[in-house]
Order: sequence, then structure tokens, then C-alpha cells
Amino acid sequence: MLTLLGFLAVGAVASNVLRRWDVARGLLCDLAVALRPLSLPVLVLVLVAAARALPLGVALGVFVLGIFVAARFVIVPEWGTVVRVHRLVSSLFDQPRIPAPGITPFRRISPVSLLRTFQLVVVPGLVVVAFVSPSFWLGGRGGWVTAFAEGGIIVMGLALLARLTGFSRKPLRALCAFLLCLLAARSLVLAGFIPGESLLRDLPGWQAFSPRKIAMAFGAALLLCAIVGSLALRSGTEGRTAWLRRLDTTWTGERVANGAAAVGFLWSFVAALALTISVFWGIYVISHAQGSASGGVTARPLSDLENGASLRPRALSDRELAEAYMPVFVYAEHQSWLPSPVDSYLGEATLVSVRGEREPAPESPSELPSTCGADVAPPCYRLTIKCESADRGCAGRNELPATDELQRHGTVYARVLRADTRLRKSRQTQEADAVLAYPGPLDAPVRTLLQYWLFYRYDEWAAPTMLGRLVQRHEADWESITIGFSATEPLFVAYSAHCGGRWLEWEDIHVADDPSLASATHPLVAVAEGSHANYDDSHSRRPPDWATCMGMEGSAFEALTYVWGIEDVTGDHYRLLPTDIRMVDGDDPPMTFPGTWGGNDHTTLRNARSFQIGPEGAGPKTPALHGLWIDPITKIFCSEQWRPRKCDKGIRPPADRGLIAVLDEL
Repeated sequence: MLTLLGFLAVGAVASNVLRRWDVARGLLCDLAVALRPLSLPVLVLVLVAAARALPLGVALGVFVLGIFVAARFVIVPEWGTVVRVHRLVSSLFDQPRIPAPGITPFRRISPVSLLRTFQLVVVPGLVVVAFVSPSFWLGGRGGWVTAFAEGGIIVMGLALLARLTGFSRKPLRALCAFLLCLLAARSLVLAGFIPGESLLRDLPGWQAFSPRKIAMAFGAALLLCAIVGSLALRSGTEGRTAWLRRLDTTWTGERVANGAAAVGFLWSFVAALALTISVFWGIYVISHAQGSASGGVTARPLSDLENGASLRPRALSDRELAEAYMPVFVYAEHQSWLPSPVDSYLGEATLVSVRGEREPAPESPSELPSTCGADVAPPCYRLTIKCESADRGCAGRNELPATDELQRHGTVYARVLRADTRLRKSRQTQEADAVLAYPGPLDAPVRTLLQYWLFYRYDEWAAPTMLGRLVQRHEADWESITIGFSATEPLFVAYSAHCGGRWLEWEDIHVADDPSLASATHPLVAVAEGSHANYDDSHSRRPPDWATCMGMEGSAFEALTYVWGIEDVTGDHYRLLPTDIRMVDGDDPPMTFPGTWGGNDHTTLRNARSFQIGPEGAGPKTPALHGLWIDPITKIFCSEQWRPRKCDKGIRPPADRGLIAVLDEL
């Protein structure tokens, strides 16, 4: 109640004093002008996002409009500050000169004076960047793309300090600027970008340093500054009291204030330039990321192979087909897990029911529950090994040796669906008819579908970003590779990655050319370090397609993700051809288990503090509960989560497209 009465009293006094709104408006306008150049880096990001997400014509219009806005409302009004900083630099080196009639000093700018301006204004900023962020020079933590973005953000901070220095011409304005800087610093500490949160918590009365209270103090200082300015204006020069003169007197020289404002503008321009370079460099890297994994060759039609006739789907049994087209998986140097059978995981797991009941999991997949019971929909069980970190022994982390030889071990679960009823298992009839009811959008109809499902004991993906170390982990992981065939030829290969994936036609993929392989029909699959996302080439770094997972056009989001240092890392350190092939369909364990695999599914950001991003999940579902298992053709070609989208023909009719939204949830 007392706080409310205090606010009412202050409001009454303020409304009485600030009858001349011009004073308060002038103060706010000055503050807005001081912060105006900082909009340049933000405008760069907005324009890039618009240019990549909108149609070409609309994007071009938005880009031109953005350039006009930046020039008209930021650059042109600040151009006088450039002249001031040039005059300031010239006065430090040159003797004062009387300009010739009709010629302004700005028109007499020489290349030497421009170089001096650059040295005195930009170089100190780069020195600060190098001190705060050594990766700017070393190209670490995501490479030069991230380094430029990181440097741009640091220079933005320097620009803020310089502009607020120019704003602080009077004592109360200096107080406002100090509180605004304190608010920014406190917010950075709270976000963990600057250490000190634990130190503040140990101080008595540390709650007074909360961002909310600092923001209130900043607002009160602005109000006090406006009141003093209004009183000074009303009392006139002669009628001012001593304290009013002290508070309303300009205490910084015009030269210092103008110089600081000019330096802040130039630093804002440099920050915008650094972010522009970073984002467009990221777009270039992403667009040129595709390439062949080393040791691979472009896949050819079977008709071009000597033994091609014997590799057609109708000439092979299900197991022979899975062996003939088994992918060669390529792992990076620091990959810690390889595809394994679920048996070893079950031996250490706990089975948790939907009601929270816990019991040791059976050691054999055939003993796992296969139904949920009445009125309960799957997933209704969870298998967890209660492993909170990959650093613990329960994660089963391994170190892969460097070798040039193709390694032959590991387990995959293979599934074959055939449209030809003479070649399929009898119990696959209903399942195959449902999946292959529509031929797909390619030139030839899909007549055979081959899926490889890989089980990894643990999943931990980590990326050192500009915000801190981003870590996503969970127990257990299922990934898949899908190959579609016509009656005579392979048609496409689909690579799962995160919540979606990417498919390519057979002629666009690369296959292993290892001399120990019997045929050139083994797709090369680059597996991302930690996340186990599958890619068609071993390009070293690429952004995970999180935008597609959120149903967004991914190009702009991909570029910004890459700029921030969030990357999937692949490499060609260890090559694996799985030899333990376990043929399964929807009636075979472990595909009959109606639950999720794993626990401790969470994403954290670690810097000076540790934050959990989003709620904790339950781990991946059994493959048979995935949309990629239930209706793989519709999922791969029509889902918003897969690229490229090709849903124009040969897919379910529009009346059935509601299934796509359901599949995207599975």
C-alpha cells in the first residue's frame, strides 16, 4: 500500500511539473537518437532472414525498403558525426587551417586522414575484441563464421558504451546511462554470459541488483532528469538555485560528447558489417556443403553394372537384399557409440509403466511387453538405464581407433516390404499393402522398400556456441536409412536426421568403392558426431536442420544456426559395414514394444551458469511407432520435416493428407 501511495504521489508531482511535455519528449528523443545506430546490426539480421525466407520478388522489395530505412533514418542523420570524428582526428595531427571559401573540411578529407580515423576509432575496438574473444583471431569455436559474429556482438557493446557517453552531457543523464549499462551488465550476468551470479548471491541484499529493480531505478532516473529539466526551463537562467544549476549544467565538453557519439556510430557500422559478413559467409558455406565422402563414387544404375541383373530386388531374398545394399557408415574421430543390439541395453535397463511402476527389464527383447492394455494408447512404457551423462560408465562410451580398413561388425534391424505378393512373407501382406498402396512421386513406382534401423546405446551432442556450451543428450537412439526400389532399379535413399531427414535419388548419392565389397551398391552414410544424424556426405561441419523440425523454411534459420556455432560434425575417421543383420517386421520384437527407449532426455546450455532448455523428454519411440515406419513414402516425400518436399503425385490423395500432420507427430 505504501508503495502504491508513493507511486501516486510521484505521478502527481510529475504530472504537475511536466506540463511542458517538450522537455520529457526531448529527453526521450535524445536517448533514442543515442541508441539509434545500434539498430543497424539488428536490421542486417532481419533483412537476411527476409531475403532467405520470402519469395524472390517480395524479398527484393523488403531488402530495398530496409536499405532505404537504414539510409534515411540512421546513416543520413548520423553523417554529421562522421564529419565530427574526422575533424577530431585531423585536429590531433594537423595544424588548424582556414577552409577556402565554399569548401567544407569534409570535402577536403584525404586518404591519410581516413586511415588515421580508422586507426584511432576501429583499431581500439578490434583490440578489445581480441582480448575478450581470442577466437576472433584464432578462428576457433565454430570457425571464422562464428568469430566474425562474435566480434560484431562485442563491438556492438562498445558502440553502446560510446553512444551513452555522448548522451551523458549532464549529471542526471550520466546517472541514466550508468543505470542502463548496469541493467545490460546484470542481464548478461543473469544469462550466464558474464560470471558473477554466485558472487552476487553471496552478498547481503543481492536482491536489490535484480534486473527488474535496476530497470525501475532507470525509469525513476529518467523521470527525475525530465523533472529537473522542466524546473530549469521554468525558472530561467537567473532564477535557478545552486543545486538546480549543478544538476542541469553540461559537465562534459562538446568535443568529448560529439567524439564519443561519432565513435559509437562507426563501431555500430563495423558491427553491422561483421554480422553481414558472418551471415552471408554462413549461407555460402551451407550452400556449398554438399560433396562426396572420400573414397566414394557416384552411384550408377544396375544396368550399368556387370552383375546388375543379379542385384535386382526380385532376384534376391529379403536377407540377400539387405546384405547387397547395406550402407557403409562413416564416423567422425570423436564418435563414441556404434550401432548395437538392444539386448545389452535391456540387461541394465529398468522398465517403467505409464503408472510409474518400476521393475527390471527382461534381458531378451522377446520378453518385452507388446501391448498397453485396455484404454491406454502407446507409448505406455519406458526403458531407462538411469544414466545422466555420457561421462559415466553406464553410457558405454568407446574410443574409435583410426583405420583405413573397412570394419565389419555392428548390428542393424532390417525391414523389407514388397509389392509383389509372390516374394513377400505371408504375414507382411497387410503391412506391405498399406505402405505400398501409392507408388510415390518419382518416375517409376516404388515396388520394394528396404529400411535399416540402427540402435545406439546413448546420444550426446555438444556444440561450443557463442552463448555457451549447448548439450543435448538422452539414453538410447534410433536412426534409419530407407532405400526405395522400382521393379528393376534402386530409386532413392532417405537419410534420417534429428526429427526429419533428407532423400536423394539413387543417381545423386555416393556409394563405397572399397575393393573388398562385392558390388557398388553400398550407400555411404556420414553419421554426425554424438547426435547420430545421417547425411549423404562427410562434409566436416553443417548446421542441424532444426528449422525443418519446427515446420519453418530452413534457409535463413540454418544460416543463423551455423553462425552461432551450432553444428553437426561429421568426418571420415572410421568406416563400418554392419554384419549382424536382424530381419524384422511389425510382429517381431523389439518392434512390438509399445514404449520409448531411454530417459534423461534434456538440452542444457552451460556458460557461467547452467540452464535446461525445454522440458525433459522420455527418449525416442520404438521404430514401429514412428511415422517413418507406419507410412514411409508419405512421410519422406510429403512431411514438412523432410527435404526436398515432393508431394505432387503418386502420394495419398488430398482427402487423406490429414495423415501427414499425424505422421509429423510420430
